[in-house]
Amino acid sequence: MDSRNNTWGRGSLLYALEGAVVGLAAGAVSVAYRLALEGADQVLDSLLARAKGQGIALAAWFCALCLLAFAVHCLLAWQPAIGGGGIPRVMGELQGRFDPSWWRVLLAKFAGGTLCALAGLSLGRAGPSAQLGAMAGKGFSRLTGRPRQEERLLLTCGVAAGIAATFNAPLAGLLFAGEVLRLDFRPRLLAPCMAAAVAADLVASGAFGLTPIFRFPVQQQLPLSMGWMWLLLGIFLGLLGAFYNRVVEKAQNGYERIGWRPGRLLLPFLAAGIAGLWLPSVLGGGTRLMAVLLGPLPGLGCLLGLLLAKMALSVLCFSSGAPGGLFLPVFSMGALCGGIWAVVAVGLGMPGSWAANCMVLAMAGLFAAVVRAPLTATVLCLEMTGSFGQLLSIAVVCITAWAVTGWLGIQPVYSRLLERLAKPGQNRA
Repeated sequence: MDSRNNTWGRGSLLYALEGAVVGLAAGAVSVAYRLALEGADQVLDSLLARAKGQGIALAAWFCALCLLAFAVHCLLAWQPAIGGGGIPRVMGELQGRFDPSWWRVLLAKFAGGTLCALAGLSLGRAGPSAQLGAMAGKGFSRLTGRPRQEERLLLTCGVAAGIAATFNAPLAGLLFAGEVLRLDFRPRLLAPCMAAAVAADLVASGAFGLTPIFRFPVQQQLPLSMGWMWLLLGIFLGLLGAFYNRVVEKAQNGYERIGWRPGRLLLPFLAAGIAGLWLPSVLGGGTRLMAVLLGPLPGLGCLLGLLLAKMALSVLCFSSGAPGGLFLPVFSMGALCGGIWAVVAVGLGMPGSWAANCMVLAMAGLFAAVVRAPLTATVLCLEMTGSFGQLLSIAVVCITAWAVTGWLGIQPVYSRLLERLAKPGQNRA
């Protein structure tokens, strides 16, 4: 028995070391991807500034958008596995449904996601970073000749590392791997996935620092006497999350009716071009919107308009199958919902200093409703915003929103997307 325990201990240590190596590789890829997207955002802002009010420059920009859409279409034709966020693809790989070339996915996903960011599509970086991290783990496995069972573990480590590096959130990366990707928390996964997430976070922290990526001005914690408000906010976000999931499903069905495949990408690219002329804050993953919300809150009408525009553009972009995820767009929509909730509540007598609290709660709650992962949503929002004192209120909102979507029969978004990918006639590359 002692021999078996010692063997198990040595094996666990080896898995943890391999997880750390995968975490370093996945963290480096995710950091490079994040830097590429941030560079693309800066170029986009410069191009939009030049195009506004100048007919020739504006026409040239829309021609460029058409070319970008065609380039992304070519990348998808070369490697179909890069479509969407990528997390359902990784889930399918873990189940033995897909087996794409790891290096082709790395190259095509990186390039495709960067081109989409350059065009301003309302897509996030978390899903692509998770898939890139998984492919880093797969590459390590293939290059070192690991068996298939161990390869699945390394894929999981890569996903945890990708999420951790994207948001400087190692605990959320670990929880996401168990709650969403693997749908369980096997003890054997914990040490290697934690090692991968911490290693990736070290790489990301070296590049971007230790501060949370969103610093909302939370001045005080909500008192327990406001617990009723947490429940109401959770119900509201659960209903909105269910609505968003249904709309995305309908939009995906609509895109499937477009026989000309490049046209499926041309629509979101042109929509982003139009939005960039009149409402550039809704472009990209959501950092522009967060910048608006971190200052004095706009009026109720402005917030509602931003929410509708962001949701419409996000649905158009994500449902098209363009390379990009939904994390940041959902978080930014959640922050807008929190701002709307705060404006109404302040009008009814709530102290204005609690507005930032409402936005943090709503970010986590909408994510929990859409992804149906309350534990990951709670911890991820805490790590992203540094609002650890709001653990209880965030948890209540997330669980309530998750329960509402479950009561309405909403399937977890990634499970539904995996079922769509696995349908007969869908590309299984």
